[in-house]
Amino acid sequence: MSTLQKKIFQIIIGISFLFQTVLYADKTVMETATINHSSYPNKNIEELKSLVLKKAKLQAAYKIYGEVLLSRTSFENGKINGEYINNIAGGIVHIKGEPKFDNGKNLGDIQVTIKAYATDADMKRYYKNTVNLQNNKQIQDIQPKRIKQKGFYGQWSGYLMENSGRSTKATIVISDNGQSKISFSSFECGGDLLIKRKDTHYTEFKKLLNYGFDNCEDKTQIILIKKSENQIQYTEYSNQKEQIAHGNLYRERE
Repeated sequence: MSTLQKKIFQIIIGISFLFQTVLYADKTVMETATINHSSYPNKNIEELKSLVLKKAKLQAAYKIYGEVLLSRTSFENGKINGEYINNIAGGIVHIKGEPKFDNGKNLGDIQVTIKAYATDADMKRYYKNTVNLQNNKQIQDIQPKRIKQKGFYGQWSGYLMENSGRSTKATIVISDNGQSKISFSSFECGGDLLIKRKDTHYTEFKKLLNYGFDNCEDKTQIILIKKSENQIQYTEYSNQKEQIAHGNLYRERE
């Protein structure tokens, strides 16, 4: 290798190192989260503090790492499951100093403010593991389970109108394996649907948010009424039993 080639090689290595330093530099965010005691009537103050702190750390993780690329995914036959992927791909968040607990704006609110960060090593590990999981042949070889095209099972989408005047596209995936999901594109929130009651033309869920806690209300009641094989009526009620959103969703064909 000539002297000129060596110098060019050293420059390339230097640029590569600089790029990685910028890409994976430690990142710090301030995050505030709030929960209300009325949503957790059986929890004591220490348990409530733990819950609101967990919520703040989750919000910070979304800001630092972005959406977890392979979150809450499940595969059959015991090959790989959602918890395993979450543990591998989920980004680690540390807290600087002591969390600051306070009262929120509403009666019963418990609020916490944290300074959260991820180190250079945390971010490298996160991106490396998510790429490895996406490229994992074991995952690629597993075919997703087909959703039954009968009853309420399947994927539904449509536009909802809130009583406050906001509107958004909602997507619901109703599965027979107990892992039904909902997401709201405009509000950037979503989570799990816990079934409470169902029959042929009526289904009632409890919405449990996984992300977007500041944009949507958690633990609401969602009622779906089947209007036809490909249309359902959506109504959502707040924790105070007041209607907060309504609309029609339509089955998406495979």
